[in-house]
Formats: sequence, C-alpha cells, structure tokens
Amino acid sequence: TALGFPNEVPGFVGDYRKWNGVTSPSYAIGQGIVTTPMQMLMALNAIANDGVYVAPRYVMGQRTAAGKYIPTAKPDQRQVITKETAAFYAEGPDRFSK
Repeated sequence: TALGFPNEVPGFVGDYRKWNGVTSPSYAIGQGIVTTPMQMLMALNAIANDGVYVAPRYVMGQRTAAGKYIPTAKPDQRQVITKETAAFYAEGPDRFSK
C-alpha cells in the first residue's frame, strides 16, 4: 500500500496475460486473489468517495504539551475510477433486483 504501516505485504492478482476462461469468474467471487484488509479498505474507500482515493493515515493530528492541536498533512488524494463507475459498484447487487 506504500502507507508505511508495519509488516505490510503485497497482494496478488495474476498476470492478466495468463488468465484463462475460469480466471474472471473465480476472481469475481474472491478466489485466486490475495489482499490485505487495508487493501480492501482502500478499494472501498475509493468507491465511497465517488472514485477518489484518499490515503488512510494513522492519526488526524497531535497535541503539544501546551495543548495546541497540530493536524497531520492532508492525505494523498487522486481520482482512481470515474464517478460513474464508483456509483455502479456502490449500488452493489441491488441494481439487479430492480
């Protein structure tokens, strides 16, 4: 995730050039891929924010000994999927019951 969290491990999605007829259906139900909880949170974060990824952070800020609040720097933000795509996935399975 490049967030600097301790003991991070990479996820795994196979090389798309080696996918076969069962790869996409398997991936669709979560088989054959590896993600950490933080990676899943980051994906849901982008969907919930209209396609804008907002990097998670440890803390929002800190207080000095004198009680002054010092906010941390704003997290990285960037558009990673279109607003329309985010809305499609945010609707989830409900879109099929209409």
